[in-house]
This record gives sequence, C-alpha cells and structure tokens, in this order.
Amino acid sequence: MRNTISGMDQFIPKSDFPEILLVDEWEEITRCADEREAQKRGYATSKLLRGTHSTHLIGLAGEFALAKLTGRKPDTSLRIQGDGGSDFKNLDVKTATYWPPILKHPVNPKYWPEWLALVYLDEENKTARFIGTVSKADLMSGEQKTFHPSAGPQHTLSCGEVRRLSRAYKEQREKARQFENLSAAGTETRQGSQSPQSPHSI
Repeated sequence: MRNTISGMDQFIPKSDFPEILLVDEWEEITRCADEREAQKRGYATSKLLRGTHSTHLIGLAGEFALAKLTGRKPDTSLRIQGDGGSDFKNLDVKTATYWPPILKHPVNPKYWPEWLALVYLDEENKTARFIGTVSKADLMSGEQKTFHPSAGPQHTLSCGEVRRLSRAYKEQREKARQFENLSAAGTETRQGSQSPQSPHSI
C-alpha cells in the first residue's frame, strides 16, 4: 500500500509551514549519515527505504531541522543499539520526503516516545518544513495502516491532523502562560504597596 493522502491534505500548501534551510548543515548531515551507514551496514535500518538517500541521512536531516528551529543541538553520536526511540529528550522526529507527509509509528514498537514531531524534507533543495508535534496518545488514536508488508501495521496521522493537534497544544500552552503571568502579577500586587493602579495594568 502506497502513502495515501487523507481528506483535504492534498490542498495544504507547503508555504503554510515554516521553511528551514539546511544548506549550511548539509555537509555535516551527510558526514554523520555516512558514519551511521558504515556502523550499521547490514542492519535493516540501513536500507534505502525513502527518497534517494539512506534513511540515516533523511532522519538526521529532520533532526537537524528541528534542532535549528528550536535552538537545540542534534545528537550526532554513534550508538549501535539505536537512540532508544527518542532523538531528543522524550521526543522522536519523523521525517518524510513526500508531500503531504504522514506521521507513522509501528503498532508494536520496541520503544514509544512520549512526543513525536513530523518534518518534511526537500532533499533536492536541502530545505525542511516543520509540520507539528503530537503526543504518543494522539498518534495511538490515529488510523492504523499497512504501507509495506515488511513494516507491518502502523499508527498514522495525516499532515492536517498533526497541524490541528499541534496548534491545539500551542494554544493550551499560551493560555497556561497567560494564567501564570496573571497569577504572578496578582501575588505581587497583594504583597506590594497599596498605591493606585493604572487602568492599563489591570
């Protein structure tokens, strides 16, 4: 079964998502991918399953893109046993080279990260686009599909679903920050002097 476009996803423009330039990082990405390929040659994870490059390069490009967007440092260390299911702390980056991308994770994986980020990679132009971040519970509630017999069934969320869920979390975080700021301001007012307040500070 090939990657299928869900609902209105085929009409979602790439320009809806922030573009991340990877031209300056591409040499390091390629070098790290070659090192991982050499280390894991013969393992199933080294097969050319996506795009024109090794899955190591594609995965690393997604990690570098998210790191650049968030100001984090990508993990380029070599681990023969893998990364334990997370590229960053409690977060795994899933990278797709087709548009619109689909977030996928095996139904019965060895590891389950708490959070998953979806990134689209344009290999030819060395750019990426961050689609969004969802929770483990979100993805587990997604539709199960089998794209290739050797991969088995996978939990999936479409590009549009990831965007919607990611925006919801962003709004929740913003509301929580606003509440914390109001609470902190209220505490300072009660503890401070009883001087009149400006109408603009209420």
